[in-house]
Amino acid sequence: MTTSYLSSDTVRLTSIDEVVAAIPYHLGFGPHRSIVVHALRGRQLVGTARVDLPPTDLMDDVADSVMTALIRGGRPDAIMVIGFEDQSGEALACLLRCAEVAQRRRLRVHSAALVCDGQLAEVDLRAAGSSGRLLATPGRPRAVVESSRVPAVADLVGRGRAPLPSRADLAARLEPLPESTQVIGHLGTFSGSPDRGLRLWGRYLRAAGSSAAAQPSPAVVARLVGSLSDRMLRDGLLAWFCPGLLPLDGLDPAYTSRIRTHLPPPSAHAEDAAVRGHRREQRELLIALVQRTPTSWPAGVADICTVLAQQAWFDGDGAMASIAVERALDHAPEHTLARLLGRLIGAGIRSGELADAISAERSAQTLAHDPDSPAGD
Repeated sequence: MTTSYLSSDTVRLTSIDEVVAAIPYHLGFGPHRSIVVHALRGRQLVGTARVDLPPTDLMDDVADSVMTALIRGGRPDAIMVIGFEDQSGEALACLLRCAEVAQRRRLRVHSAALVCDGQLAEVDLRAAGSSGRLLATPGRPRAVVESSRVPAVADLVGRGRAPLPSRADLAARLEPLPESTQVIGHLGTFSGSPDRGLRLWGRYLRAAGSSAAAQPSPAVVARLVGSLSDRMLRDGLLAWFCPGLLPLDGLDPAYTSRIRTHLPPPSAHAEDAAVRGHRREQRELLIALVQRTPTSWPAGVADICTVLAQQAWFDGDGAMASIAVERALDHAPEHTLARLLGRLIGAGIRSGELADAISAERSAQTLAHDPDSPAGD
């Protein structure tokens, strides 16, 4: 089983040592038994994909899917390939296959390396005759640079990145807390109108950053998560969490006016530090709800995990988005939106690409229905 994650960070790195030190900050966790591929434009890192080390018979397919995902965001000038190992040499074959697939795609391999037990070994790649195959020779290992000495890491920390030791630690953030069982007695308490549901969400979202919002009561959890069973309300929330991705104008006008009335102004995806901080607070609100939704309520778990996944994906946090989607599908395998989002994430499609496609489609539809335009004739 292979799972891929895509990050859309854009940072400047100067050496393979800095790249390796910064990888946990891009992914949100320290990779183990993984291949990480960076896309470069000039000296800037513009995209990151990670895959678990696959079985030998799947290496070509995995390498091809990684390159497809990175190219889809705009063809890079070059790539870096880094293998993370628990045992020395176990990632070399997959690293080599990724480099060969990149070469077939006419992507230059800027550099390659293996990381094992705190040691980094650069890998020299040379052509093996005219066969298109490569020979890989690892160099002498050296200690991985401390992240505190890498300027790009300071930039990522400024963006709120604080990696956990492993993917399992990141996934543990979405595990139910003991108090989640208290929500069971409040299930079914939300039966109000969309106005009531959106008013509840408005109060909760306005409290972002407060201790009360970080520890919602069982009754509040039941009502907020329960309101997501109203699919128009849920889609309206997704449009609010991901401005520009899901156009509000595409919703029932009655819901659009209610969203604008009851919810605070949305925080657009931006590089502004204050906006990034506010969006991280919003994500923590969603995580608090996920942690307090009992596993005995599978529909609720799937709904709130999918909303979290969408918000994380919109912000380029592919790791959190993937984990949230996996949890949603574990509890509701037929959840339509979770399945769709899982396919988008697995294919390496970034939210910005989907937003651009939606915008282009809507513009084409508007042009086609404009009687004053040549296309509308």
